[in-house]
Amino acid sequence: MRLTRKSIKDEIITEITTMILQGTLHRGDFLPSIRNMSKRYQVSRGTVMLVYNHLESMGYIQGYERSGYIVTGKITAQRGIPTSETSDDAKQHEHSLPLASQQFQRLVDRQPCLIPLHFVKRCIWKQERSSTKRNTFPTDNLLRFLMISRGISPEPQQLLLFPGRQEALMLIAFFMLRQQTKPVVILEQPCDGKIQQLFEYLAFTIISIPVDHQGLLVDRLPPIQQALVVCMPSLQFPTATQLSLERRQQLTEWAEKYQGIVVEDDSYSMLGFGQSKSLPLLNSSTNCTYFYLTQLHELTGANHNLSLLIAPKNLLTKLCSLYYVTQSTALPNSYELINAFLGSSYFMKYLTTLLDERREKSLVAIQGIRGSLHPFQLSAPPASGFCYFTLPRGKIPEKFINQYFFAYCPSVPTVGIETEDFLYPFALLSLQEITKINHELELLLTPTESLSTKNSPKKSPHY
Repeated sequence: MRLTRKSIKDEIITEITTMILQGTLHRGDFLPSIRNMSKRYQVSRGTVMLVYNHLESMGYIQGYERSGYIVTGKITAQRGIPTSETSDDAKQHEHSLPLASQQFQRLVDRQPCLIPLHFVKRCIWKQERSSTKRNTFPTDNLLRFLMISRGISPEPQQLLLFPGRQEALMLIAFFMLRQQTKPVVILEQPCDGKIQQLFEYLAFTIISIPVDHQGLLVDRLPPIQQALVVCMPSLQFPTATQLSLERRQQLTEWAEKYQGIVVEDDSYSMLGFGQSKSLPLLNSSTNCTYFYLTQLHELTGANHNLSLLIAPKNLLTKLCSLYYVTQSTALPNSYELINAFLGSSYFMKYLTTLLDERREKSLVAIQGIRGSLHPFQLSAPPASGFCYFTLPRGKIPEKFINQYFFAYCPSVPTVGIETEDFLYPFALLSLQEITKINHELELLLTPTESLSTKNSPKKSPHY
C-alpha cells in the first residue's frame, strides 16, 4: 500500500509521541532539524513543519527561534533534583504510588505552560529590567478570580500562596504536629497517593473513609476530637463524584460536634467556573474550622502552578508565623506572571475558550466510552476534565491501560460481578487524540461488526 502525505505525517507524529510518553525522549531534548527529518523520512520540509506544528499545539514540544524544537513532554533533573532516571530512591518512590504514576505524570506534565506566550514574554521582559525581586504579592486579581469562579470572598490576609498543593498540605500538617502529639487525619479513599504518603511520613494516624456515588461516607467518620479531614466535596479525584447536600450537612454537624478541622481541596473545580457546581463548604458554616485549598494548574499549566490556601481567621496568627519561617522571602517569578495574567483584559476571553475546549473534549470522550465500552457506572460532571467508570474485568485492551485509562480498585465492590474501575483524564489529551482513541476502541472491540458492514454489498437505489 502506498503511503499518502497524511499517513506519513500521522506515522511521524505517532513515533515521536510514543518516544516521549515511553521516556525515550526527555524534556529538554532537541529534536532533529527540519532538514534532517526531511531526509530521514524522505518527505518534504513542509510535511515536517506540519508535524512539528501539530506536536507543539498538543504540548509535546516547543519551538524556539534560531534554536529549534525542544521536548516539553517530560520532567527531567532540574537544579540538582534527582529524577527517576538518576535516583534509585526516586524510582522506588514512583513505583510505590498508585495510578501507574510515571505514565500519569507524563500526561500531566505535557503542557508545562498554558498561559498565552505574549504574557510570558512581557513578564520576562519586566524581570530582566528589574533590579529587585518582590517579596509581596498583590492579591486583588486572585481575590477577584475566587469571587467570580467559586463565590468566595476571603480577606486578603487569609490568603497564603504556595508553589503547589503538596506544600500547602505540609504547612497544615506541621501546624497539627505543633498542636497535638498524635494527630489524626481522615482521608477519602481512593485519594492521591502523594497526600497519603505525606501524612504517613509525618507519622499521622490515618483513617481511610470510602467514597460512593454520593461522595464521602460521612456517617463513618469516627467520634474523635480535633481530627483533620482532607476531602474534595465539589469534585472528588479520581471518582468524579460530588458530596450530596445531605452529607455536606452531616459533615458540618460532625465538625461542629467534635471540633474537627476540615481541609476542602477544590483543586479540580476551578474550571467549573460556578456552573453545575455546589458551593464550597467554606460558605456553608461559620462555626467550623475550614481550610479552603485550590490550585491553578488547569489554567496555567504544570510549570507555572500556584496553590491558594484560605486560612481560618481563628488560626491565622499561628499559621502566619509558621508560614513565614517555612517559605522563602523571594517569591517565584511565576507568581508575577500569574498575577498579570489573571488581571488582564484578555483573561475572560481565554477562560471562555478553555471551557469550550473542555466541554468539547468531554462530549467526545464520553460518547466514545458509552458507545464502545458500555460501562456499568459512569461519573463525569460536565465541567470536569476526567471521568470514572466501571467495566467487567478484561474489557479494555491492554494497550490502553495505564496509557490513557488508569485502573483503580473498586471503592464499592459489585456483588457477583468481577469489575474494574478506571480513571480517564481526557483533559490531558488533545481532541485529535481522544477521537483516535474512540476509533481504535471501536475497531478493537467490534471487529466483526465493522468488517461485515464494510464488506456488505451496496443496495442499488430505487428510482
